[in-house]
Amino acid sequence: LPVKVMIGAFLGMATGIFMGDYASVFQPIGSIYIMLLEAAVYPYIISALLHGLGTLSSKRALLLFRSAWPFFLLAWGITFMVLIIFASAIPPTPIITINPPSSILSNISSVLQLIIPENIFTALTKNYVPAVTIFCLLYGIAMQAIPEKSKILDILDIIRTTSLNFWKWVVKFVPYAVFALFASAAGTIKIANLTDIFIYLVLVWIAACLLIFWLFPSIIANLAGLKHGEILREMRDALTITIVTTLSVVALPYITEITRRVAIAKRIDDPDRDEIIQTNLSITYVLGQMGNYFVYLFIIFAARYYHHALTIGEHITLPGFTLLSCMGSPTATVNAVSFLQQWLHLSPDTTSLYIELMTITRYPQVTVTAAAFAFLSILVTLNYYGKLVKLRWPRMLAHLGGAIVLLLLCSWGIRAIKTYISPATSNPYLSYTLPQKLTDQVEAKTYHNGEKLSERDKTLLSKRLFPSDILSAGALIVGYNAGVMPFSYFNKKGQLVGLDIEFAYELAQALNVRLIFLPFKWKSLLHDLENNRFDIAVSGIYITPGRLEKISSSLPYFVCSLALFGPTNEVKKMSSQKEISKIEKPHIGIYDDPALIKKLKKTFPNAKFVVVPSYIKLPDFSRINAALWTEIQARAIAASHPGISAVALKNTFHPFLFGYLMPKASYDLRHWVNYLINLHLKEGDSYPAYRYWILLKPRKNKKPRWSVMHNVLGWT
Repeated sequence: LPVKVMIGAFLGMATGIFMGDYASVFQPIGSIYIMLLEAAVYPYIISALLHGLGTLSSKRALLLFRSAWPFFLLAWGITFMVLIIFASAIPPTPIITINPPSSILSNISSVLQLIIPENIFTALTKNYVPAVTIFCLLYGIAMQAIPEKSKILDILDIIRTTSLNFWKWVVKFVPYAVFALFASAAGTIKIANLTDIFIYLVLVWIAACLLIFWLFPSIIANLAGLKHGEILREMRDALTITIVTTLSVVALPYITEITRRVAIAKRIDDPDRDEIIQTNLSITYVLGQMGNYFVYLFIIFAARYYHHALTIGEHITLPGFTLLSCMGSPTATVNAVSFLQQWLHLSPDTTSLYIELMTITRYPQVTVTAAAFAFLSILVTLNYYGKLVKLRWPRMLAHLGGAIVLLLLCSWGIRAIKTYISPATSNPYLSYTLPQKLTDQVEAKTYHNGEKLSERDKTLLSKRLFPSDILSAGALIVGYNAGVMPFSYFNKKGQLVGLDIEFAYELAQALNVRLIFLPFKWKSLLHDLENNRFDIAVSGIYITPGRLEKISSSLPYFVCSLALFGPTNEVKKMSSQKEISKIEKPHIGIYDDPALIKKLKKTFPNAKFVVVPSYIKLPDFSRINAALWTEIQARAIAASHPGISAVALKNTFHPFLFGYLMPKASYDLRHWVNYLINLHLKEGDSYPAYRYWILLKPRKNKKPRWSVMHNVLGWT
């Protein structure tokens, strides 16, 4: 079967390269196969644990526990040792966002929901495998005291045996499923998307290989009195079928047979031997998923990938929370990442990034798990029957010491060559552009400060008196300020870009008019609108009562809270209102906005506010501790300047509403603007411009990926 599986994998990759994106038609076949395999997981876990513990006496159950727990601790310790060392190899990145420290007590409560079986049906529905396991352990132990239990045990044995037979039947189709999965993955994966995560992927594969081929087999060989090569040969089929199916559950029958052969070789003839092996393996399936704990490495990577700082307390408690939340099947890691993301206040994209990377990292993760199954199954069984050999300490220390040295060398080497394999971080906003399809359809002219108008535009402006002249004049005049990233700014090519600028192009396209961009200064904004200098003002403008008294505004199109930005070491001390109040006399930079200053004085009575004329250039942080702006704009500035970070002031102020400002009489234009805003609000996070400028998601490339069928043969 493994040979057929490997043939299916190679044929699948070849098909994916040949068909490209069209190979996605095979994805449903692979998905059906995975769902069929996972369908029997819970019946197997529940029946195997209840039957295995129910048939044991209390004395034997206690002996099994005593025999097992040292090796589970050893496996966890080795796995996290490797991951923690490798986590240090992930290059640090500039910290952009600093969040308030997490509440450990509230998150302990969240973890308890994953592991305490308050409602077994809820746990089953939400895929809380640890809670299901603890439920079965408690009920299995309680069943030991029941005298008449043979009938229920027979039923549980039938369910367990049926689950194994079901898997054996489904596994016969694995070559075809592997073909479909590999064809879909090889045809649809975008290689260009892997540039920024190359180091993380390398670390995952190296760490997995060290655990699979060195650490776990070496310890088994030392404690079981076997040869290292012999252990690897025994594990070959289990590892092969696991890596090609990416399902650790398919390794269980193979691990059972391996353990049975080792037990027979050690002359273990107990009639309950197979029951002990099955019971231990049932527990191992949940507690021994060592590949799941690679989530720890991913979380460290994600924190640095999204420029997020973890506190010392979060670093210390992260392994424990990872251990508790990642127990169970490989699919449970998605829930674990979602939980850890919320706890650590990581980017909302963290979970989706993990799911995307699972197409690559799932292979080494599940293979580590299969190796850990063999490690725990063999050693616990031999320890239960007292068949472990005397530990050869020099050989063991040599293996562990060599592994640690190799880990440290890999960690140091990867960080040393980081500059060669990973591009230097830069401001992502500076490379962003407007969609060419949109700019090609709208004629636009951008004027800079002090630039004279062309004769054509000077004539247009001299004759135009009212906003209703937009259609007759054939031009929409837009006021902008270029210092408001990511709403309105100049990119590295000198182009005026941003979320609001893209909206202006969409509006001009809808009205079928050309665009004229005129710069404005914040102090003269209301005066310019009252005197009809332009039809609409954009650039991340707040809607305030004072402005609404004099001019007209669109519906709010964006909501954002306030934030502080400044040198990272200073901002770390200002992560909350409570922390700011501890500073004797903090100096905070702010735009010249009397209403905002009045609010701030009430919130931070011990602070001194320094008026900053513009954020186009960084404020002079020798005069102030930090500067105040909205969260999205503070993040954009932090992304643009290494050493600068932002911290959101949550629950301190009411969120600020962003809108487009127009002269009072702009009834028709306001109708058009609000119509477009409503369309975009209905799209929500799927609105392309919002995803691009706010969420920093690349625009969808509709061009098909390279394939032999498309690029070489030209069949599509």
